[in-house]
Amino acid sequence: DKDIVFTGDDGGATITALTLDMSNGGRANFGNDIGLNDNRGIRFGAGDDLTIFHDGSDSYIRDSGTGLLFIRGSSGVRIQGANGEAMVHAVENGAVELYNDNSKKLETTSTGISVTGTGTFTTADNSNTLTLISTDADANAGPRLAFQRQSGSPADDDVLGQIYFTGKDSGGNNTDYATIRSEIMQESDGSEDGQLEFDILKAGTQRSVLKLDRVEVCINEDSQDIDFRVESNDNANMFKVDAGNN
Repeated sequence: DKDIVFTGDDGGATITALTLDMSNGGRANFGNDIGLNDNRGIRFGAGDDLTIFHDGSDSYIRDSGTGLLFIRGSSGVRIQGANGEAMVHAVENGAVELYNDNSKKLETTSTGISVTGTGTFTTADNSNTLTLISTDADANAGPRLAFQRQSGSPADDDVLGQIYFTGKDSGGNNTDYATIRSEIMQESDGSEDGQLEFDILKAGTQRSVLKLDRVEVCINEDSQDIDFRVESNDNANMFKVDAGNN
């Protein structure tokens, strides 16, 4: 049970470059770093299943075996840039965090995910771009979509949220053809009032066609030539207000 030791002379000082532990559980201990040239790597496994190398421009950890590649940390795993900038943080029994330019944008939670910033969902066909699913079996509402404006100083006429229906016009411009908007009309605790408004684009200008307010339901508030018509089973004009005739 003797070790094999490789020593050398470094400016008059004896250094140990490599020690081979010759015991049954022995290993090779280098006195300093292991240096490999470009496109030369370290290979693991009888079939060179795992390779770590640098090609002169990029660095690679390549798994070509039949199994999976595991990266394990005692309490978590972090992927960082060369200067320590956060990219991915994964905590054991906790969250997985994704970063953009060192700023956290997405985090998994015990109930789902938390996103900071905006999101864009793109599809190349006519399938559902976003689907909300609830598997709850009780009689309560679900799924639910909540718009929350968490203002520290809410005030009358604050817009709570707005849905835009946007498409291109003949000039290739993005155009809001219709919107649904909700506003605070009275924010005093215990006396809160709200408003919901439906607007459409008419002759290039947004016009209010339906407003559900605290004191009235108003149709065609912008006084446009937009008729109000109710059909019955066999009468297309059972009730009609001709907006073009005063």
